[in-house]
Amino acid sequence: MTYTLTLPTKSEKYKWLQLNLELEPYITQCKNLIVDFKNVTFVEPDHIVVLACYLEIFHSNHCDIKFINVRSDVNDYLIRINYRQYFDCNSEKPKFTDIKSTTTIPLWNIQQEEITSYSLFAKNFFTNNFFKTSDLLILQANLEEVFNNIFDHANSPVNGFVTSQYFPKTNIITCSICDIGTGIAAKVNEDRMKKGEEQLLDSQALIKATQKGYSTKSIPQNKGLGLDNILDIPRNKQGSVTIISNKGYFINNGQEEIAKELNYSFHGTFIRISIDTSKLDELDSEEYEFEF
Repeated sequence: MTYTLTLPTKSEKYKWLQLNLELEPYITQCKNLIVDFKNVTFVEPDHIVVLACYLEIFHSNHCDIKFINVRSDVNDYLIRINYRQYFDCNSEKPKFTDIKSTTTIPLWNIQQEEITSYSLFAKNFFTNNFFKTSDLLILQANLEEVFNNIFDHANSPVNGFVTSQYFPKTNIITCSICDIGTGIAAKVNEDRMKKGEEQLLDSQALIKATQKGYSTKSIPQNKGLGLDNILDIPRNKQGSVTIISNKGYFINNGQEEIAKELNYSFHGTFIRISIDTSKLDELDSEEYEFEF
């Protein structure tokens, strides 16, 4: 069968996070998925990774995916980040090192054995292109933490996706990461239920998950430090971290921490790491000479 998915507008962010409600009935039956971009005048990394997770389910079931009504500028962006190439059944899967832009690392389907490679590549990519005297180790470390968290906890039917981009006009690097697994909030409450503890609102569960030392101990090597560690970015006034999981919304921007309940549920976890490059620490001359 053939099914047409009409994408939401840029402003309807909640609808991007609810694409599963529309798509789930067709996953096993659909042989041709048409993705209609007629409402899309601009795409953001956030949209891209969420949509990629759902498309990957169809793609892995040997469903042919076709994009229609794509504006030329949107199409250029999709090609630049290897999006169209990734979901082309007739093409070899592109690698994250297949760069077509100095500001953007292409879409990557997160592979556990390449976590360290991608994180190091991202640090070096932005350093070499824009920030030769700035310390981007915090980017590398936090990408590794988030990726490992996905494999530790998500139980996602497909691996998550990430795309990383530098916006020169705002001096911001953003890394948008998504999986469609259990969800952090649901995982926290699942752990609390096993311990006979009271269930938390999803927003409060996200706060719990970011506390230092907290862990559901889903695998033996997990130490429960990951989500606390990614808050080093706002703690150092170097950017913000946003998490959406189940009905929970959490953001820490270095000035305040906000957690609230959403009026919809996202089955999975979306994380955005934003780094204000104007606030990065400078490398001293010895580090700079050694590294470059």
